[in-house]
Amino acid sequence: MQSGDRNKFLPLDGPFAPFSIPPWSAALEAVDQSPSLLLESSKSFIHYGHYTFPDPGLFISPAADKKASNMKVNIQYLESWLRLRDTWLMRLAKEPSLAISNQHWRTFLAAKLDARLDGQTKAANCLQQTLDLIIPKSDTYSGVKMRTSKEPLVWQGKEYPLGVLPPEDVVRQILWELYELNFIRELLSLDCRACADLDLSDTTQLLDR
Repeated sequence: MQSGDRNKFLPLDGPFAPFSIPPWSAALEAVDQSPSLLLESSKSFIHYGHYTFPDPGLFISPAADKKASNMKVNIQYLESWLRLRDTWLMRLAKEPSLAISNQHWRTFLAAKLDARLDGQTKAANCLQQTLDLIIPKSDTYSGVKMRTSKEPLVWQGKEYPLGVLPPEDVVRQILWELYELNFIRELLSLDCRACADLDLSDTTQLLDR
């Protein structure tokens, strides 16, 4: 089920959105989203509705000024993701599953990580729980640290100043990679689910897969 106002079966629209492939967009739009097709039993799975990477739609939203671009990019979210990106990809190569909820991703991306946490508030406790899920443990990854908020943004080996939105094509590249990474993880998950009872000695089953 979709949350908020955005239908995830429709492509993002605007100058910062990655260019979509028309047949792919048409196929997604044609997906039957009838509530009767939902498998409620799947909610018992530990990672139900979780994402290994943040949803690209979190990074952009409709612009308040209708005369301007029809979307704006959340620079704070973009900076937070690029600080985490290399470390997160490294963790993913070593750990079986890092999928977390969309709300956890939103909490992390919006957080001022250099600010002092007040553990007595509900918001601080929520943030701390999120950071515990995302930030690598020092005893497991000795010497590995996220980029600090004082370091410039780095994308494809090039630095960009903090607080300044990178060029449109750079934003599109960042969001495209998130789409691609999410798709790969979803495809792997679907393959594992579909092949749970696969008989490796059955040629017909292997061909069907």
